[in-house]
Amino acid sequence: ETPLPSATPVGGGPVLDLRPGTGPVTALDTPAWRGAWRDAAGATARGETAGASLQEHLSAYLRLSRGIVRAPEDILVTAGVRDGLQLVLRVLGLARRRTLRVAVENPGYPALRRVVEATGHTALPVTVDHHGLDPAALPTGRWGGASRWDVSAPPDVLVLTPGHQYPLGGTMPVSRRAELLAWAREHGAVVIEDDYDSELRHTGQPLPALGALDTARDTVVTLGSFAKVLGSSVGVGHLVAPDPLLPDLLRAREDLGSPVSRVAQDAIARFMDTGEFQRHTARMRRSFRRRRSLVSDALADLPGVVVVPMAGGAHAVVEVPDEDAAVARARERGVLVSGLGGYWAGGTRHPARRRDEARAGTGPAAARADGAGATRAEPGRAASSSGGGLVLGLTAREEDLARGAAVLREVLGGAPVVGAPGAGAPPRDAR
Repeated sequence: ETPLPSATPVGGGPVLDLRPGTGPVTALDTPAWRGAWRDAAGATARGETAGASLQEHLSAYLRLSRGIVRAPEDILVTAGVRDGLQLVLRVLGLARRRTLRVAVENPGYPALRRVVEATGHTALPVTVDHHGLDPAALPTGRWGGASRWDVSAPPDVLVLTPGHQYPLGGTMPVSRRAELLAWAREHGAVVIEDDYDSELRHTGQPLPALGALDTARDTVVTLGSFAKVLGSSVGVGHLVAPDPLLPDLLRAREDLGSPVSRVAQDAIARFMDTGEFQRHTARMRRSFRRRRSLVSDALADLPGVVVVPMAGGAHAVVEVPDEDAAVARARERGVLVSGLGGYWAGGTRHPARRRDEARAGTGPAAARADGAGATRAEPGRAASSSGGGLVLGLTAREEDLARGAAVLREVLGGAPVVGAPGAGAPPRDAR
């Protein structure tokens, strides 16, 4: 995950970077992982191959954990979600011989919008609710009723995060997934599902991937990545495509060459073959749950502050009354966090949302009026109605996260946490 544009701490000195995508997955530094990498490098040098390929392991993994049934030879290994998205847009653009209209979530992952634009296509931001992207919000190019003609052409591609909307955290229910697939088929659109952190769900069982509902295998591309579990430096992901797109995607990958080294693929295959990948994932899931609780506890009972509950994942969203002031004050104290506004297209929330909040009495202004402290709400709902928020990555060391959370508590107007490491002072030994 690429972090949002960096901030420069006032006064210089060491900083603690808690922005998403910046912290290393230090738990991966284990003898099992080092051994898998060493064995893969040695085997590659000798011209040997692993017992089972990464694609074979991915085929079994996707079937058991995501409900997607594909043969190993139908799965493309990528350098991550962005690499997979570029490949799909390249193939679709050539097939349709025009600039594609690509619907993206708003707020959403900024890097995906940048990929759409960098490949020469048009990003169409679509506002999400607490269930994710709503097909009813998409243009159809047809009569809309009530003396209104919707003249906007429907998108060719939908890019979304149905399992865990990024960054707000909502999960798309099965009913809406079915509605979305029906909409896509009716309008000839391709749905690209970014299934970026399904392994890290710690509350209940994850729904099957959207691609599992595409039983006709004609509509959904599923992109996955090991970045959240193994770290972004590993740079390996996967792509599962609908049958009509698969031959062109395989041909394009062959023409362009694979960006993922054989050593990296073999190392992950060996890591999965021994069961260490599954054990490591379980440890990471427990770790992220513990870290999320750490943030929630540190920021509890603060007026106007909402720690948005999420079913899993490697980031946290905190609603605050004044986003810009909170980000700036935290930076002055040596703690870098991302502002939620940076995840909206154009760097600002939709103006209509502000008007709706004013009429309905929701958002941070209403929270201040009734004196509510840090609360829990339905995942995705609170953050989508907020005037501002902070987005924190949970991959930093726990002691660093505790130190940063203590500073954030003071920044947001709370009393220092007694005994918290670094409370009341800039972080020491920060990286």
